[in-house]
Amino acid sequence: MRGKVLRLLVQVTYLGFASALASVAASVPTGALTNDPSSPSEQQQQLEQDRCEFLMENVSGIILSLNPEGRIEFLNRYGQNFFGYSAEEILGKPMLGTLTPPAGFNGRDLTSFLSGVVHHPNRYAFSVNENILRDGKRVWIFWANKGISNQGEVREVLRIGLNITQRKLRL
Repeated sequence: MRGKVLRLLVQVTYLGFASALASVAASVPTGALTNDPSSPSEQQQQLEQDRCEFLMENVSGIILSLNPEGRIEFLNRYGQNFFGYSAEEILGKPMLGTLTPPAGFNGRDLTSFLSGVVHHPNRYAFSVNENILRDGKRVWIFWANKGISNQGEVREVLRIGLNITQRKLRL
């Protein structure tokens, strides 16, 4: 799963993650993440996995994975801190009602919108919508969505989010 998230990160670098990812990736000392004396290919795989995990846990953006029922399967550390939940509290919870209100402040039906993201994520490659923090505060997130399919059936939706609340409020 982490490899899929890294590929999604690469695909959405133009969203503003490019410089953040480059600086984080550059700060990982090559070869310092593993002391495994195994063959170079296994060592390279381990290094790539370690880098991916390092990036996912240190990027200043929300990385979230939803299952086909719209339940949260993964939320990176930044996302946990941002929304105010620990992994134990958030994993397995439905996105709708936990991080997304049923309706936006303008009456927009976020229930059907989120259902569309989960079942047809590529139709909603990019979206801006309201989300809610644990304390009830509403925030605006710019989401990049990518469906992971197996034989045409969506198995998982990877979402990368940027908090644009301040920018949205200025408009």
